Amino acid sequence: MHIQQNNDSRVLAQLAAEGFDFDKSSIIEFTVEFERWPPQNEAMRLLQQDYPDVQLYPPCDDDAGYVVVRIQQPLSYALVSDTQRQLTRLMAPYGGLCDAWGVVLS
Repeated sequence: MHIQQNNDSRVLAQLAAEGFDFDKSSIIEFTVEFERWPPQNEAMRLLQQDYPDVQLYPPCDDDAGYVVVRIQQPLSYALVSDTQRQLTRLMAPYGGLCDAWGVVLS
């Protein structure tokens, strides 16, 4: 499998260098930002239909509001890139974009 050299692959390489266990199931958080806050109800319904763990984070101080979608699976480049692409495709009609993620380290 070909892995592009981008921010996602660099983060995964850094995790590997730190001894991250890619075989273990991890909680991965994907951030979805919207052009307008709050997201439309239909957008949230669609997210919650496909992803059971969705949380809203309203604007606070200088931060714009955003939505976090959490999934629990083994972390991989394919998972990260596919999920970001799926979330963006699903939320694009509502002004949403997913281009950020993180893994919850325990």
